[in-house]
Amino acid sequence: MADWGMMDKLYATGCAAKEENYLLRWQDGKQIGVRCGSQWATSKFGYPWHVMHRAEYQRILAEEARRLGTEIRLGQDVQSVDCSDETPTVHLAHGETIVADVIVGADGLRSVVRTSVLCYVKEPEESGDLAYRVTIPRGDLLNEADPFIQGALHGKTNAIWWGENMHVVLHTVRGDEVVNLVLVCPDDLPAEVAKQPGDFAEMRRLFEGWEQRLYTLLGKVHQALKRKIWGMEELETWTKGSVALLGDACHPSVPYAASGAAMAVEDGAALGRLRGHFARDERDKKHLPHLLRLYESPRKDRTTTVVRSATDNRELFHMVDGPRQQERDRLLRAHDWSDESRSFPWGVADLGFMHELFGCDTLASADAAFARFQQPR
Repeated sequence: MADWGMMDKLYATGCAAKEENYLLRWQDGKQIGVRCGSQWATSKFGYPWHVMHRAEYQRILAEEARRLGTEIRLGQDVQSVDCSDETPTVHLAHGETIVADVIVGADGLRSVVRTSVLCYVKEPEESGDLAYRVTIPRGDLLNEADPFIQGALHGKTNAIWWGENMHVVLHTVRGDEVVNLVLVCPDDLPAEVAKQPGDFAEMRRLFEGWEQRLYTLLGKVHQALKRKIWGMEELETWTKGSVALLGDACHPSVPYAASGAAMAVEDGAALGRLRGHFARDERDKKHLPHLLRLYESPRKDRTTTVVRSATDNRELFHMVDGPRQQERDRLLRAHDWSDESRSFPWGVADLGFMHELFGCDTLASADAAFARFQQPR
């Protein structure tokens, strides 16, 4: 976003950097650790961590796309895609066909384009977890005296409670006007049900015995969405002919690294950068399938690392109380976040891995990939 000159627009719509990231015990809220915030992230990786409401992020990106001349057509149900090398074609449900130089399938978890690329239906897999997603207006919490809750309202605090087979994430969005809670627990939805309205009494029963500050927050909840969490094993390919996949269509992930949307944006940035180089270099369109394979190679490596990190975090967050959990907590309390030479058993606090995760330069990676593009003109 900084490379595209869009940070001011994001800040204006509630994007915010956080300075305190608390890791908390489920029963009593005692600190397991404090993950360093944005100033530290900037010193280590070049940029701060940001939190933003997904809908606002999407709106800003859509507005910028329109400003640059993109035509956005809604309600266009895709029936199938022909993955030709030189004339890839989209077939819409109402009968229209669209031919393009390149087709990008960014059509999510139940991707139709993925079926055309793979030549078979690849279904997402249940993770075993679901999430209650709830929001609390700032005004409902202004009279709460607890310093932790007030810290959250003033944009200083992110928190995550780790518990047995469950965890809860807290942060504010929309300029600290809304508190966002994500409560992850074992999935009890039928296989055919992806989401449904949450039952408040059931949600509160699940988190009985958790610390009082969380229970205070849950007492302010007026509505909730209960959503199944999905994943998918790594695909053998993202491309076929002049058709490529992007985002959840090719690398859906459990959300425990909070990086799914970021990975999709990185995909788009890399693909756009490569396509721009290709056009400026006046390459023949017959070489577009090769260009898309250049897109796939570094992005597949990158997103596979992130997806595995999210899967590993599930085990870290959900440890059953006992000796292993006690060792996890001991290591985090003793961890030195400034020591570059100090490894850690989990990526969430291993600086070597964090440099790989947060220090990635997507555009530079795309530039390097195009430099290897040796097809004749």
